[in-house]
Amino acid sequence: MWFTVYGGTSAYQGLNILKNMKYGQYIHLPPRLVVYSQLIGCTVGSLTTLLVARAIVSHEREVLLSPHGNGIFSGAEIAAFQARAVSWGLFSRHLFLSGQRYSAVSWGMLIGFALPVPFFVAHKIWPRLKLNQVIVPLFLGIIPGLYNMAYAGELARMVIGLTSQLWARRYRAQW
Repeated sequence: MWFTVYGGTSAYQGLNILKNMKYGQYIHLPPRLVVYSQLIGCTVGSLTTLLVARAIVSHEREVLLSPHGNGIFSGAEIAAFQARAVSWGLFSRHLFLSGQRYSAVSWGMLIGFALPVPFFVAHKIWPRLKLNQVIVPLFLGIIPGLYNMAYAGELARMVIGLTSQLWARRYRAQW
């Protein structure tokens, strides 16, 4: 559980901060202003999340304890958190070491280090393609959140985002 709280959550928050800094860069905001807005947003968001979570837990307790939820609320994220905590904490030696059942997960760190290298090398060969602007961790950062989503809108968000950015780059480059 400590790994999940302090390792995975910190990495996820770092990706969110990076994403917001990139958005600020796109709309030409000073980085200091983006950081201040992130601090204010974190403070207000934390308090709001705490209040909403308490209200939901007190009013929807039975739904959250049921295995499938009701289509609006479910305990999937909490169940996934507990499963990650147990698997990485208690059973990590029996699951993730070389030769064990999920030993491929341990190779994820090496793969994560290697994935940006082709973009770096391709940028050195073809600098006009601007492949140094491809941020692999930002793209890969959304993948863990896809498996427990209650809706299928994530693909549409990605398509709309990529299409709008391609349109803006092609027809409104002066922005």
